[in-house]
Amino acid sequence: MPRALVLIIATCLMPALATVGLADTPFSGNQVSQSISVSLTGENGDIRVTTRINAPQGTIHLPQEDWLRVTALTLDGHKIDPPETGKVLADHHKGQTFAATLTGRLPPLERVPRTVAFSANGSYLIGADWFPTDDRALHRFEIALDVPGQQTAVATGSRTVALIDDERYSATFTFEGRAQDIGVFTGAYEMRETRRDGRDLRTYFGTADAGLSDAYLTAAADYIQDFEARVGPYPYTSFSIVSAPIPVGLGFAGLTYVSQSILAHPYMRGRSLAHEVLHSWWGNAVAVDYDSGNWAEGLTTYQADHALAEAGDGDAARKMRLDWLRALADLPPDADRPLTAFQSSAHDGQQAVGYGKAALVFHMLRDDIGASAFNAGIRDFYATQKHQVADWDDLKAAFEMASGRDLDWFFDQWLTRSGLPEISLTEVREIENRTLRLTVAQTKPYYRLRVPIRIDTTEGTVLDVLDLRSGRVTRDIAMPGDATKVTVDPDFALARHLLPMETAPILADGLFAPDLQRLEITVPEGFYDAVTRLTSQIRGMADAKIITSATDLAPGPVVVIGDTSSVATTRDLLIETPNPPETRAGTARSWAERDPSGQVFLFISADTPEDLGGNLEKLAYFGQRSFVAFKDKKQVSAGNWPVLNSPMVRDLR
Repeated sequence: MPRALVLIIATCLMPALATVGLADTPFSGNQVSQSISVSLTGENGDIRVTTRINAPQGTIHLPQEDWLRVTALTLDGHKIDPPETGKVLADHHKGQTFAATLTGRLPPLERVPRTVAFSANGSYLIGADWFPTDDRALHRFEIALDVPGQQTAVATGSRTVALIDDERYSATFTFEGRAQDIGVFTGAYEMRETRRDGRDLRTYFGTADAGLSDAYLTAAADYIQDFEARVGPYPYTSFSIVSAPIPVGLGFAGLTYVSQSILAHPYMRGRSLAHEVLHSWWGNAVAVDYDSGNWAEGLTTYQADHALAEAGDGDAARKMRLDWLRALADLPPDADRPLTAFQSSAHDGQQAVGYGKAALVFHMLRDDIGASAFNAGIRDFYATQKHQVADWDDLKAAFEMASGRDLDWFFDQWLTRSGLPEISLTEVREIENRTLRLTVAQTKPYYRLRVPIRIDTTEGTVLDVLDLRSGRVTRDIAMPGDATKVTVDPDFALARHLLPMETAPILADGLFAPDLQRLEITVPEGFYDAVTRLTSQIRGMADAKIITSATDLAPGPVVVIGDTSSVATTRDLLIETPNPPETRAGTARSWAERDPSGQVFLFISADTPEDLGGNLEKLAYFGQRSFVAFKDKKQVSAGNWPVLNSPMVRDLR
């Protein structure tokens, strides 16, 4: 973009706007509850922040950051001194306008990201720790940004104007929401934009990634159109995709902040981008009452990630639900908390609960009340709660209104309990010609479940649902032909505990197991160093307990690493069944198997020490696969074993 003077008006609310001054923006005066001006004054992260809170409510909280200094405070234009306690009490500012000026130097970007950082490639301020706030839940913010001319700046919300010249870049944004949901981002970006359906779509990428802009803009526009049809009007006048110098994928109001390292990956423009776009609705336009549990991640996962899977390959959504159940099964007991306790994925294991389990809850709710009532409930919830702080009870009320049903029991059992129900198929028998008696049982505490059943017959497939409310339920089902197979929950539609042998072993069963054991075997010279390097690169592998003899193995997953021949020989000593041909593919490979007792073995082998290091260092990315093989650092095969003896399947042939 040329650096000649350019004026871009990004909203129809301001047809006569000519500057970026705060007094001329559409939410000025009484409409704006807080204005924030951010100016980067140098090339070292020096920053100046000014803010004004109109008619503040409750206590005013001043930031207590070590890199930031309060240089001026006023009430109705009269200078006041900063309080020793770090707060301005409520009775000091009744009916008065509060203003503050702060200066400092942003801390440099570090390996472990902070919520604020400066770097030549990109700086950011995320959250509300760097400016004064009051006690009101929601504000109408006006955010004015001013940065050196070689930089570009963007913030959450809707951009109203941008002013660019050779010396400085200025832009103003409006945002209605919570202070902690604000994000400000600057960098040496090439900004590209398009306009579709009355809104502006922009990318802020570095020069090396600018060629990706068109694909991102098209994808974002398509997702917004889809979500508008299913949820309600898009709540902002623009949407931006901003390149991040840190490994994140964050959704803000009208903006997503995405790690530069993953921009080129197709999955980022697919499920990941859809997920972040939908956060403009869930979590931003409708804010989350975190004290009662974060519902937004699960709903976003269900309506974005899962919906895309359902719209594509019919088996993709089934596999996604199975992956969620696997992740829940791998949770340590202390991480398995109720959904009402989930606030964010920042804590280990909580993503399995707050994303996967919550998404399954929405899936079961849709099955229970029907897609029509579910969709109506979503639209009503958004229309009612837009620019409000909402909780699970607000969602429940919307779905009750749409379905005309009392859903207390549903939300109580799925939100307030930790863990999952465990069900099993305990009886399958033919009681008379072409009539099958089925019994499904569950362990305590009992859940109220709609258990899907699929019965394959010589004359077609019978689909049924068993209403399980106590310890067991028995149903006699007439068949159109001779029954050949019975499957309980064939599509993994229930949030439930997976039974042993119900799924094929996968690499993650060993890679991420806290009780992993490594069976040390004799390998040729040169492999010892390669094995040591590899185990240090894979999370959890370095902490595995070393076992020197198979007779010393304890229950729990076991990993065996070495050259192709030695690992194959050890494998045949541990498992009696023939070695699958997939385990001999490529020049380096890994696979998981399970013996009849249920113990999982993870095998990792390579033809040369170089193959062991160069090909398998990214093995963790294939954790949901049963096997994977590489050659010349390229994947040549990957897949999952068939499940032959699931306890939820009864073969009657």
